Amino acid sequence: MNNSSTHQDPKGFTVHKDKSTPNKWKIAYKKPGGGRSSTSVYGTKADAEAKKAELMRAFIENDSADVTRHLRTSLTPSQLRDAETAIEELPKGISLMEVVRAYRKTILDAKDSPAFEDVAEGLLDTLKAEGKGERYRASIRSTVGKFKTTIGDPTQPIGTITKSQIDNFLSGFTNNQTYNNRRRELMRVFTYALNEGHIDYLPLDKVKQRKVGERLPEIYSLKECAKILKKLKKHKDGVLVPYYALRLYGFIRREEADHLCGEANWRSAYNPDAGIITLEGHITKKSKVRHITIRPMLAKLLKQYLPACGFVPKKPTRKDRSDLGIEKGNKLRHTGITFAVFYENSIVEVADEAGNSESMIRRHYKSPQRITQIEAVQFFGPKAKTKKKATKKAPKKARTG
Repeated sequence: MNNSSTHQDPKGFTVHKDKSTPNKWKIAYKKPGGGRSSTSVYGTKADAEAKKAELMRAFIENDSADVTRHLRTSLTPSQLRDAETAIEELPKGISLMEVVRAYRKTILDAKDSPAFEDVAEGLLDTLKAEGKGERYRASIRSTVGKFKTTIGDPTQPIGTITKSQIDNFLSGFTNNQTYNNRRRELMRVFTYALNEGHIDYLPLDKVKQRKVGERLPEIYSLKECAKILKKLKKHKDGVLVPYYALRLYGFIRREEADHLCGEANWRSAYNPDAGIITLEGHITKKSKVRHITIRPMLAKLLKQYLPACGFVPKKPTRKDRSDLGIEKGNKLRHTGITFAVFYENSIVEVADEAGNSESMIRRHYKSPQRITQIEAVQFFGPKAKTKKKATKKAPKKARTG
Protein backbone atom coordinates (compact mmCIF):
# COMPACT_ATOMS: atom_id res chain seq x y z
CA MET A 1 0.00 0.00 0.00
CA ASN A 2 1.26 3.45 -0.94
CA ASN A 3 1.26 5.73 2.12
CA SER A 4 2.59 8.73 0.20
CA SER A 5 0.74 11.99 0.60
CA THR A 6 1.02 12.66 -3.17
CA HIS A 7 -1.61 11.36 -5.62
CA GLN A 8 -0.58 11.42 -9.33
CA ASP A 9 -2.77 10.91 -12.42
CA PRO A 10 -1.77 10.45 -16.08
CA LYS A 11 -2.89 13.91 -17.18
CA GLY A 12 -0.43 15.78 -14.97
CA PHE A 13 -2.79 16.74 -12.12
CA THR A 14 -1.49 16.13 -8.61
CA VAL A 15 -3.29 16.29 -5.26
CA HIS A 16 -0.82 16.70 -2.43
CA LYS A 17 -0.62 17.93 1.15
CA ASP A 18 0.42 21.54 1.58
CA LYS A 19 3.77 21.70 3.37
CA SER A 20 3.21 25.17 4.84
CA THR A 21 -0.29 24.39 6.13
CA PRO A 22 -0.68 21.00 7.87
CA ASN A 23 -3.77 18.93 7.08
CA LYS A 24 -4.55 21.07 4.00
CA TRP A 25 -4.50 19.94 0.37
CA LYS A 26 -3.43 21.47 -2.95
CA ILE A 27 -3.76 20.60 -6.63
CA ALA A 28 -0.80 21.01 -8.97
CA TYR A 29 -1.14 21.06 -12.78
CA LYS A 30 1.59 20.62 -15.38
CA LYS A 31 1.30 23.46 -17.88
CA PRO A 32 1.57 22.53 -21.60
CA GLY A 33 4.48 24.97 -22.07
CA GLY A 34 6.37 23.69 -19.03
CA GLY A 35 6.35 24.49 -15.36
CA ARG A 36 3.67 23.80 -12.79
CA SER A 37 0.73 25.82 -11.49
CA SER A 38 -1.00 25.28 -8.16
CA THR A 39 -4.49 26.14 -6.96
CA SER A 40 -5.20 27.51 -3.49
CA VAL A 41 -5.43 25.43 -0.36
CA TYR A 42 -8.43 23.11 0.25
CA GLY A 43 -9.68 22.03 3.65
CA THR A 44 -10.08 18.33 2.91
CA LYS A 45 -8.72 15.84 0.47
CA ALA A 46 -12.27 15.19 -0.80
CA ASP A 47 -12.65 18.86 -1.81
CA ALA A 48 -9.30 18.77 -3.59
CA GLU A 49 -10.22 15.54 -5.43
CA ALA A 50 -13.56 17.06 -6.52
CA LYS A 51 -11.79 20.11 -7.87
CA LYS A 52 -9.22 17.89 -9.63
CA ALA A 53 -12.04 15.94 -11.31
CA GLU A 54 -13.44 19.19 -12.76
CA LEU A 55 -9.99 20.18 -13.98
CA MET A 56 -9.45 16.81 -15.66
CA ARG A 57 -12.88 17.03 -17.32
CA ALA A 58 -12.05 20.46 -18.69
CA PHE A 59 -8.61 19.19 -19.84
CA ILE A 60 -10.12 16.21 -21.66
CA GLU A 61 -12.61 18.53 -23.40
CA ASN A 62 -9.62 20.72 -24.37
CA ASP A 63 -11.18 23.76 -22.67
CA SER A 64 -8.02 25.59 -21.61
CA ALA A 65 -10.02 28.67 -20.53
CA ASP A 66 -12.07 26.51 -18.16
CA VAL A 67 -8.88 24.94 -16.81
CA THR A 68 -7.41 28.38 -16.16
CA ARG A 69 -10.63 29.53 -14.46
CA HIS A 70 -10.62 26.54 -12.14
CA LEU A 71 -6.93 26.90 -11.35
CA ARG A 72 -7.38 30.53 -10.30
CA THR A 73 -10.11 29.91 -7.76
CA SER A 74 -9.97 28.26 -4.35
CA LEU A 75 -13.72 27.60 -4.29
CA THR A 76 -15.05 24.10 -4.01
CA PRO A 77 -17.67 23.07 -6.58
CA SER A 78 -20.50 23.68 -4.09
CA GLN A 79 -19.04 27.06 -3.07
CA LEU A 80 -18.69 28.05 -6.71
CA ARG A 81 -22.31 27.17 -7.40
CA ASP A 82 -23.41 29.18 -4.33
CA ALA A 83 -21.38 32.19 -5.52
CA GLU A 84 -22.89 32.02 -8.99
CA THR A 85 -26.41 31.77 -7.53
CA ALA A 86 -25.72 34.72 -5.21
CA ILE A 87 -24.51 36.86 -8.10
CA GLU A 88 -27.66 36.03 -10.08
CA GLU A 89 -29.91 37.00 -7.13
CA LEU A 90 -28.15 40.30 -6.40
CA PRO A 91 -29.99 43.48 -7.45
CA LYS A 92 -28.56 45.22 -10.49
CA GLY A 93 -25.66 47.52 -9.74
CA ILE A 94 -24.53 45.67 -6.59
CA SER A 95 -21.49 43.42 -6.75
CA LEU A 96 -20.79 40.40 -4.58
CA MET A 97 -17.75 42.21 -3.17
CA GLU A 98 -19.98 45.09 -1.98
CA VAL A 99 -22.14 42.58 -0.15
CA VAL A 100 -19.06 41.02 1.46
CA ARG A 101 -17.82 44.43 2.60
CA ALA A 102 -21.22 45.29 4.05
CA TYR A 103 -21.32 41.95 5.84
CA ARG A 104 -17.86 42.52 7.26
CA LYS A 105 -18.84 46.00 8.48
CA THR A 106 -22.22 45.14 9.99
CA ILE A 107 -22.08 41.49 11.04
CA LEU A 108 -18.43 40.85 11.85
CA ASP A 109 -17.91 44.25 13.51
CA ALA A 110 -21.13 43.71 15.46
CA LYS A 111 -19.67 40.54 16.98
CA ASP A 112 -16.86 42.64 18.42
CA SER A 113 -19.27 45.12 20.07
CA PRO A 114 -19.57 45.13 23.90
CA ALA A 115 -21.96 42.85 25.75
CA PHE A 116 -25.54 44.08 26.13
CA GLU A 117 -25.35 44.06 29.93
CA ASP A 118 -22.13 46.13 29.89
CA VAL A 119 -23.74 48.78 27.68
CA ALA A 120 -26.81 48.86 29.94
CA GLU A 121 -24.64 49.38 33.01
CA GLY A 122 -22.81 52.18 31.21
CA LEU A 123 -26.14 53.90 30.53
CA LEU A 124 -27.26 53.57 34.15
CA ASP A 125 -23.96 55.02 35.38
CA THR A 126 -24.36 57.93 32.97
CA LEU A 127 -27.93 58.59 34.12
CA LYS A 128 -26.80 58.56 37.74
CA ALA A 129 -24.01 61.03 36.95
CA GLU A 130 -26.59 63.27 35.25
CA GLY A 131 -28.64 63.29 38.43
CA LYS A 132 -31.55 61.17 37.19
CA GLY A 133 -33.75 59.84 39.98
CA GLU A 134 -33.42 56.34 41.40
CA ARG A 135 -37.01 55.54 40.45
CA TYR A 136 -36.37 56.39 36.80
CA ARG A 137 -33.14 54.35 36.75
CA ALA A 138 -34.85 51.45 38.52
CA SER A 139 -37.49 51.30 35.79
CA ILE A 140 -34.80 51.03 33.08
CA ARG A 141 -32.89 48.48 35.19
CA SER A 142 -36.06 46.39 35.45
CA THR A 143 -36.58 46.43 31.67
CA VAL A 144 -32.93 45.52 31.09
CA GLY A 145 -33.19 42.59 33.51
CA LYS A 146 -36.31 41.22 31.82
CA PHE A 147 -34.71 41.57 28.38
CA LYS A 148 -31.55 39.74 29.49
CA THR A 149 -33.73 36.88 30.71
CA THR A 150 -35.51 36.75 27.35
CA ILE A 151 -32.37 36.64 25.17
CA GLY A 152 -30.83 34.08 27.53
CA ASP A 153 -27.26 35.35 27.17
CA PRO A 154 -26.60 38.76 28.79
CA THR A 155 -23.05 38.71 27.37
CA GLN A 156 -24.37 38.66 23.79
CA PRO A 157 -22.76 41.54 21.84
CA ILE A 158 -25.29 44.35 21.53
CA GLY A 159 -24.53 44.68 17.82
CA THR A 160 -25.80 41.14 17.15
CA ILE A 161 -29.17 41.58 18.86
CA THR A 162 -31.88 41.22 16.23
CA LYS A 163 -35.35 42.66 15.73
CA SER A 164 -36.84 39.19 16.25
CA GLN A 165 -35.29 39.00 19.73
CA ILE A 166 -36.76 42.40 20.58
CA ASP A 167 -40.16 41.39 19.17
CA ASN A 168 -40.05 38.21 21.24
CA PHE A 169 -39.39 40.27 24.38
CA LEU A 170 -42.08 42.89 23.75
CA SER A 171 -44.71 40.34 22.74
CA GLY A 172 -44.94 39.34 26.40
CA PHE A 173 -46.63 42.66 27.26
CA THR A 174 -50.31 42.61 26.38
CA ASN A 175 -51.06 46.07 27.77
CA ASN A 176 -50.29 48.61 25.05
CA GLN A 177 -49.09 51.29 27.45
CA THR A 178 -46.73 48.85 29.21
CA TYR A 179 -45.50 47.67 25.79
CA ASN A 180 -44.68 51.25 24.78
CA ASN A 181 -42.97 51.99 28.11
CA ARG A 182 -40.72 48.91 27.81
CA ARG A 183 -39.95 49.76 24.19
CA ARG A 184 -39.02 53.33 25.15
CA GLU A 185 -36.71 52.18 27.98
CA LEU A 186 -35.04 49.59 25.74
CA MET A 187 -34.61 52.30 23.11
CA ARG A 188 -32.63 54.33 25.67
CA VAL A 189 -30.07 51.51 25.91
CA PHE A 190 -29.67 51.15 22.12
CA THR A 191 -29.57 54.92 21.58
CA TYR A 192 -26.79 55.13 24.16
CA ALA A 193 -24.91 52.34 22.31
CA LEU A 194 -25.36 54.22 19.01
CA ASN A 195 -24.03 57.47 20.48
CA GLU A 196 -21.05 55.61 21.94
CA GLY A 197 -20.23 54.11 18.54
CA HIS A 198 -20.96 50.48 19.53
CA ILE A 199 -23.63 49.99 16.83
CA ASP A 200 -24.40 51.57 13.45
CA TYR A 201 -28.21 51.53 13.53
CA LEU A 202 -31.16 51.19 15.92
CA PRO A 203 -32.93 47.81 15.59
CA LEU A 204 -35.91 49.31 17.45
CA ASP A 205 -36.57 51.78 14.64
CA LYS A 206 -38.48 49.00 12.89
CA VAL A 207 -40.42 48.13 16.06
CA LYS A 208 -43.45 50.42 16.06
CA GLN A 209 -45.30 51.70 19.09
CA ARG A 210 -48.78 50.41 19.73
CA LYS A 211 -51.74 52.73 19.57
CA VAL A 212 -53.10 53.65 22.97
CA GLY A 213 -56.55 55.12 23.34
CA GLU A 214 -57.16 58.24 25.38
CA ARG A 215 -56.37 57.34 28.97
CA LEU A 216 -57.25 59.77 31.74
CA PRO A 217 -55.10 59.45 34.87
CA GLU A 218 -56.76 58.55 38.15
CA ILE A 219 -57.30 61.58 40.42
CA TYR A 220 -58.74 62.38 43.85
CA SER A 221 -62.06 64.19 44.15
CA LEU A 222 -62.50 67.34 46.25
CA LYS A 223 -64.00 65.29 49.08
CA GLU A 224 -61.12 62.80 48.97
CA CYS A 225 -58.60 65.66 49.07
CA ALA A 226 -60.34 67.09 52.13
CA LYS A 227 -60.10 63.68 53.86
CA ILE A 228 -56.39 63.40 52.98
CA LEU A 229 -55.68 66.83 54.49
CA LYS A 230 -57.62 65.94 57.61
CA LYS A 231 -55.64 62.72 58.00
CA LEU A 232 -52.33 64.54 57.45
CA LYS A 233 -53.12 67.23 60.02
CA LYS A 234 -53.80 64.59 62.66
CA HIS A 235 -50.75 62.47 61.85
CA LYS A 236 -47.79 63.52 64.03
CA ASP A 237 -49.21 67.03 64.56
CA GLY A 238 -49.13 67.77 60.84
CA VAL A 239 -45.36 67.59 60.27
CA LEU A 240 -45.92 65.85 56.93
CA VAL A 241 -48.45 68.38 55.63
CA PRO A 242 -45.83 70.51 53.75
CA TYR A 243 -44.38 67.46 51.99
CA TYR A 244 -47.72 66.19 50.71
CA ALA A 245 -49.00 69.71 50.00
CA LEU A 246 -46.08 70.17 47.61
CA ARG A 247 -47.00 66.97 45.83
CA LEU A 248 -50.74 67.71 45.66
CA TYR A 249 -50.99 71.48 45.18
CA GLY A 250 -47.56 71.95 43.58
CA PHE A 251 -47.90 68.67 41.55
CA ILE A 252 -44.25 67.89 42.30
CA ARG A 253 -43.04 64.33 41.70
CA ARG A 254 -42.18 62.15 44.67
CA GLU A 255 -38.44 62.09 43.90
CA GLU A 256 -38.42 65.87 43.49
CA ALA A 257 -40.24 66.36 46.78
CA ASP A 258 -37.72 64.05 48.48
CA HIS A 259 -34.90 66.32 47.26
CA LEU A 260 -36.66 69.38 48.68
CA CYS A 261 -36.54 67.80 52.13
CA GLY A 262 -32.85 68.69 52.20
CA GLU A 263 -32.31 72.04 53.93
CA ALA A 264 -29.94 73.47 51.29
CA ASN A 265 -32.25 72.52 48.42
CA TRP A 266 -35.31 73.91 50.20
CA ARG A 267 -33.69 77.22 51.15
CA SER A 268 -32.63 77.84 47.54
CA ALA A 269 -35.97 76.71 46.07
CA TYR A 270 -38.56 78.35 48.38
CA ASN A 271 -39.31 82.03 47.76
CA PRO A 272 -42.57 82.94 49.51
CA ASP A 273 -42.19 86.66 48.77
CA ALA A 274 -42.16 86.01 45.02
CA GLY A 275 -44.71 83.20 45.36
CA ILE A 276 -42.44 80.75 43.53
CA ILE A 277 -40.73 77.42 44.25
CA THR A 278 -37.80 76.89 41.86
CA LEU A 279 -36.76 73.32 41.09
CA GLU A 280 -33.17 73.25 39.81
CA GLY A 281 -32.05 70.89 37.03
CA HIS A 282 -30.33 68.44 39.41
CA ILE A 283 -33.69 67.92 41.15
CA THR A 284 -36.12 67.59 38.26
CA LYS A 285 -36.68 64.39 36.31
CA LYS A 286 -35.76 65.89 32.93
CA SER A 287 -32.92 68.09 34.25
CA LYS A 288 -34.84 71.22 33.31
CA VAL A 289 -35.38 74.13 35.72
CA ARG A 290 -39.06 74.52 36.66
CA HIS A 291 -40.85 77.32 38.50
CA ILE A 292 -43.86 76.23 40.58
CA THR A 293 -46.45 78.88 41.43
CA ILE A 294 -47.40 78.94 45.13
CA ARG A 295 -51.19 79.11 44.83
CA PRO A 296 -53.39 80.22 47.77
CA MET A 297 -54.03 76.77 49.31
CA LEU A 298 -50.36 75.75 49.08
CA ALA A 299 -49.26 79.09 50.55
CA LYS A 300 -51.70 78.69 53.45
CA LEU A 301 -50.59 75.15 54.30
CA LEU A 302 -46.86 75.94 54.09
CA LYS A 303 -47.21 79.02 56.26
CA GLN A 304 -49.22 77.10 58.87
CA TYR A 305 -47.28 73.82 59.04
CA LEU A 306 -43.66 74.56 58.07
CA PRO A 307 -42.83 75.70 61.66
CA ALA A 308 -43.90 72.25 62.93
CA CYS A 309 -41.15 70.56 60.89
CA GLY A 310 -38.36 73.09 61.41
CA PHE A 311 -39.23 75.22 58.36
CA VAL A 312 -38.03 72.45 56.03
CA PRO A 313 -40.42 69.79 54.63
CA LYS A 314 -40.04 66.46 56.39
CA LYS A 315 -39.69 63.32 54.31
CA PRO A 316 -42.09 60.55 55.41
CA THR A 317 -40.71 57.21 56.51
CA ARG A 318 -41.84 53.94 55.02
CA LYS A 319 -44.10 53.43 58.03
CA ASP A 320 -45.59 56.90 57.57
CA ARG A 321 -46.44 56.11 53.96
CA SER A 322 -47.99 52.81 54.98
CA ASP A 323 -50.06 54.36 57.80
CA LEU A 324 -51.37 57.20 55.64
CA GLY A 325 -52.22 54.96 52.68
CA ILE A 326 -52.19 57.75 50.08
CA GLU A 327 -49.15 56.61 48.08
CA LYS A 328 -50.81 55.46 44.88
CA GLY A 329 -48.31 56.11 42.11
CA ASN A 330 -48.56 59.68 40.86
CA LYS A 331 -52.20 60.16 41.83
CA LEU A 332 -51.43 63.24 43.95
CA ARG A 333 -49.55 64.86 41.08
CA HIS A 334 -52.24 63.93 38.52
CA THR A 335 -54.87 65.52 40.77
CA GLY A 336 -52.94 68.78 41.08
CA ILE A 337 -52.28 69.06 37.33
CA THR A 338 -55.92 68.35 36.43
CA PHE A 339 -57.27 71.04 38.78
CA ALA A 340 -54.53 73.49 37.68
CA VAL A 341 -55.55 73.20 34.01
CA PHE A 342 -59.03 74.52 34.86
CA TYR A 343 -57.79 76.93 37.52
CA GLU A 344 -55.33 78.73 35.23
CA ASN A 345 -57.17 78.02 31.98
CA SER A 346 -53.72 77.89 30.34
CA ILE A 347 -52.20 74.63 29.12
CA VAL A 348 -48.87 76.33 28.34
CA GLU A 349 -48.40 77.58 31.92
CA VAL A 350 -49.37 74.27 33.51
CA ALA A 351 -47.12 72.29 31.09
CA ASP A 352 -44.12 74.47 32.06
CA GLU A 353 -44.77 73.95 35.77
CA ALA A 354 -45.41 70.21 35.45
CA GLY A 355 -42.41 69.59 33.18
CA ASN A 356 -44.55 67.88 30.53
CA SER A 357 -45.36 68.72 26.92
CA GLU A 358 -48.43 70.73 26.03
CA SER A 359 -49.77 67.82 23.97
CA MET A 360 -49.56 65.48 26.97
CA ILE A 361 -51.39 67.96 29.23
CA ARG A 362 -54.08 68.49 26.60
CA ARG A 363 -54.50 64.76 25.94
CA HIS A 364 -54.52 63.46 29.52
CA TYR A 365 -55.70 66.27 31.78
CA LYS A 366 -58.01 68.67 29.92
CA SER A 367 -61.29 66.78 30.03
CA PRO A 368 -64.33 68.96 30.76
CA GLN A 369 -66.30 65.96 32.04
CA ARG A 370 -63.98 65.53 35.05
CA ILE A 371 -64.15 68.81 36.98
CA THR A 372 -65.42 72.36 36.61
CA GLN A 373 -63.68 75.70 37.02
CA ILE A 374 -65.66 76.28 40.23
CA GLU A 375 -64.24 73.06 41.70
CA ALA A 376 -60.75 74.13 40.64
CA VAL A 377 -61.16 77.39 42.58
CA GLN A 378 -62.38 75.42 45.60
CA PHE A 379 -59.30 73.20 45.32
CA PHE A 380 -56.61 75.92 45.06
CA GLY A 381 -58.47 78.78 46.73
CA PRO A 382 -59.68 82.04 45.17
CA LYS A 383 -57.15 84.09 43.27
CA ALA A 384 -56.03 87.38 44.74
CA LYS A 385 -57.98 90.23 43.23
CA THR A 386 -55.94 92.84 41.42
CA LYS A 387 -56.78 96.40 42.39
CA LYS A 388 -58.12 98.47 39.56
CA LYS A 389 -56.74 101.94 39.04
CA ALA A 390 -59.20 104.66 39.95
CA THR A 391 -60.39 106.63 36.96
CA LYS A 392 -61.88 110.07 37.15
CA LYS A 393 -65.40 110.26 35.89
CA ALA A 394 -66.15 112.92 33.33
CA PRO A 395 -68.34 115.75 34.73
CA LYS A 396 -71.93 115.57 33.78
CA LYS A 397 -73.04 118.15 31.28
CA ALA A 398 -75.58 120.71 32.52
CA ARG A 399 -79.05 120.04 31.35
CA THR A 400 -80.47 122.68 29.05
CA GLY A 401 -84.12 123.55 29.29
